[in-house]
Amino acid sequence: MLDSGLSVGMSERLSASTNESQLYVAIKDGPPGLAVVRVSTTLAVVDAQIHAIQRAVAAAGLLMLFAAGLVAWLLARVLARPLLRIADAARTSPPGGRRSSRRVRPGAGASGGRAPRHASRAGAALRRSAREREESRTLLEALSDGVLAADRRGIIVSTNAAARRLLGYGESESLPPLGELFTTGHTAR
Repeated sequence: MLDSGLSVGMSERLSASTNESQLYVAIKDGPPGLAVVRVSTTLAVVDAQIHAIQRAVAAAGLLMLFAAGLVAWLLARVLARPLLRIADAARTSPPGGRRSSRRVRPGAGASGGRAPRHASRAGAALRRSAREREESRTLLEALSDGVLAADRRGIIVSTNAAARRLLGYGESESLPPLGELFTTGHTAR
């Protein structure tokens, strides 16, 4: 029985007239003026239609898989760009993070206003560097994974909120060196 109150009957049998397997469907109380509507088709046609639908669904699935992979690749590129800039900056920085110790004395440059031009370039570079550090910090704080950075001696120099939460430390508490923090048997406080 269908929800609309129509009676439906189906049968598969060999047709006496065509000698092929047929699917018969009959609906009682069909359109007005007809008591029964009966249709039939060969099972080969039904199978062909089912296979065509299966192929279309498989093709659509593959297309959607490809589209999802493309979107994931593009999104990964966009999200990884700040991290790649951080990595590039770290690679180009001298060991220990120290810049040249050479200082410019006021008025020591050649004439023609070089010192103010160098100062404005240096100021722009400092502002850009500060902005990049702030972007990096914001990105690290947005991560749900704990991230911490330590110097060569194992002293922790930076963490994000997730790392502090996972390790059981408050925002203002200082963390012990890595050697003490991650020892065998140590658990978060």
